Amino acid sequence: MKAMILAAGLGVRMRPLTESRSKPSLPVLNRPIIVQTLEYLKSHGVDEAVINLHHQPESIRGLVGDGSRIGIRIQYSEEQTLLGTAGGLKKAEAHFRNAGTFLMVNTDFVTDCDLAPAIAEHQKSGARATLIVTPRDPGAQYGSVE
Repeated sequence: MKAMILAAGLGVRMRPLTESRSKPSLPVLNRPIIVQTLEYLKSHGVDEAVINLHHQPESIRGLVGDGSRIGIRIQYSEEQTLLGTAGGLKKAEAHFRNAGTFLMVNTDFVTDCDLAPAIAEHQKSGARATLIVTPRDPGAQYGSVE
């Protein structure tokens, strides 16, 4: 299975930590978020991934390389100008043609959510897309999914 990993953001809210490296390269519990994301995806059957890059791209390339240490083939899609979520996927579209089911994840979170039931339900339903969300925190500064 293939995955698109969104890692191109500027990491503005994490400054000054992100002035010299990208947010996905920051450690959580002494392990870079991008490595945790790749290991998580590998545990759910992903063997190939595209990572979009923009801010401090070498901080991710230096950690991940070609992915062989993790067991996932990695390709990079560098964005000279930030393209946003849909734009990043559109730029990498050729990697996913005829891929069947693929996953798309942000790298600004760490989770242990079991994707297997969601993938199975998605494939069973024949839906074009399935979105996994978490309940909205009532005090959060972001909108809800409707």
